[in-house]
Amino acid sequence: MSKQNIILFGGSFDPIHLAHVNIALQCAQEREAAKVIFVPAKRSPLKNFKTLANSCHRSKMIKMAIDGYKAFEFSDYELNRTPPSYSIHTVEYFKGLYEESNLFWLAGVDILEDLPKWYRVQDLFSMCNLILTARPSFDFSALRNVADALGNDIANSIEKNIVEVVPMDISSSTIRNKISCGIDVSEYLNKEVYQYIQTHDLYKS
Repeated sequence: MSKQNIILFGGSFDPIHLAHVNIALQCAQEREAAKVIFVPAKRSPLKNFKTLANSCHRSKMIKMAIDGYKAFEFSDYELNRTPPSYSIHTVEYFKGLYEESNLFWLAGVDILEDLPKWYRVQDLFSMCNLILTARPSFDFSALRNVADALGNDIANSIEKNIVEVVPMDISSSTIRNKISCGIDVSEYLNKEVYQYIQTHDLYKS
């Protein structure tokens, strides 16, 4: 019996938007994943900012956005840990839950610059595969720095697991900026998520 594939989708999701969901759907299809688990972080150790919406708000918005997708699940594992959130600890936790499964960590190619700085990154690659999403115009030369820092085996593994996604000009930071300027963002968000943001006056200042 073949092992099932499970994708861990980490990030701040501040807020979660339609591109997040579309990326998860595409990667789940490409890797024939049994499930995609959304794992919001309390705070990234390599980013000098705090989330603007608290953990409770972000959790509720994620649950709204993924409702109705049978393969999608939510986990508050990182939210309940003492920050900062290290990916290796999350992977170890889920490896314990799904010992007989293949784990994948899903992220965007923008992490390549900081990847060599990740805590216990070599151990991370020994326990899971990294799926990176990229636009069709992605410059694969960016992997040279990874090869120099972490070795050709890891760089080759990353290259094999790059998924070209349909470009959607959406980012959480852009959405937050638009909201703070009073610009409508309903086209970028799940309807319930948009209404939730409006009801709770999130990202207004």
